[in-house]
Amino acid sequence: MLREFLSKFSGGQLTWLATIAILVPGTVGAAVSFQPVSIVDPSSGAKAYVDAYRRVSVYDPIAGYQNNPVNFVEISVSNGNKCDTAYQYAVPAGKALVITAISGYKYKGSFDGLSQFYVYDSPGCTGKVLTNHSSQLTQTDLTSSFNIVLGTGIPVKAGKTVSVLSINNFGYVFLHGYLVPAAAVPAGPAAGEPKGISAADVSAKLAAQVRQ
Repeated sequence: MLREFLSKFSGGQLTWLATIAILVPGTVGAAVSFQPVSIVDPSSGAKAYVDAYRRVSVYDPIAGYQNNPVNFVEISVSNGNKCDTAYQYAVPAGKALVITAISGYKYKGSFDGLSQFYVYDSPGCTGKVLTNHSSQLTQTDLTSSFNIVLGTGIPVKAGKTVSVLSINNFGYVFLHGYLVPAAAVPAGPAAGEPKGISAADVSAKLAAQVRQ
């Protein structure tokens, strides 16, 4: 009967009812007694928390990782018009990485045209391409700054290494993100996940551009 009765209320209504039951004594003037109550989301298993000011909230673990300075990661890359292996970042054991922003500037090399960088998920600019950025630079426009916010971020799976390839570029790239437990980013491809772009695909396209 109790379960059937409670099923008629939403999660928010149950939280409100539980809070009232805890805070309001049964009889006016009676001593206030407290009974431990656990409010749990039946779908996610997340538990509500009451702070020192008697505010009820539910902790979001992923948001918690992102907002904890201990988990912050900044990968600094000094571009040398090549795969800059000196600045590779290996994701620590037991962790996965979420890249949330990329900033820096590009400085053109010896020829006019596109100044680019590619971000890979494996050492030596191999494996899968995570993202790239290009700018048109000339003798009168030698540099181009960028500040890219990636929304919820680009996940980098456990065991991966972030590396950056620069082309016609002698600037700097800074990748900003945070670490999460490895289990937060599935090791295998998710259902329906699109096929990624490989380093071989990029090499073939760059070779075709040179021939043109």
